[in-house]
Amino acid sequence: MRRNIDAWWPFVEQGVEAIVINASGCGVTVKEYGHYLKHDTDYAEKARRVSGLARDLSEVLAPGAQSLAELVAASPLKRVAYHPPCTLQHGQKVRGHAKNCCKVCDLPFSCPPTATFAAVRQAPIRYYNLSCL
Repeated sequence: MRRNIDAWWPFVEQGVEAIVINASGCGVTVKEYGHYLKHDTDYAEKARRVSGLARDLSEVLAPGAQSLAELVAASPLKRVAYHPPCTLQHGQKVRGHAKNCCKVCDLPFSCPPTATFAAVRQAPIRYYNLSCL
């Protein structure tokens, strides 16, 4: 954590508007740096600022959904499905951005992950009860 903060800090001091993280699991952790380091006298304030700047890529792309739709329309890929990571939805509490982008781009949106697999394979979706594990 501290090494990441040290690496990003010069950019924070220069006024960066966001630290964009494209791995949702990592994003959950970076957004919690302020909490994890709140008792560290050397890093508490820096960690709080870094956490406040952390954004998932979907949060950054969402305002430009219409431009994204134009790129998707020009793509040679005609059958695409998107599945938002569980850590994005449940860990970061980032919901709706990806779904809206998919709607604007006329792409299937799926949850749970088996739905993505089914959309790609054109297979029926089967849900399994794994609560016994």
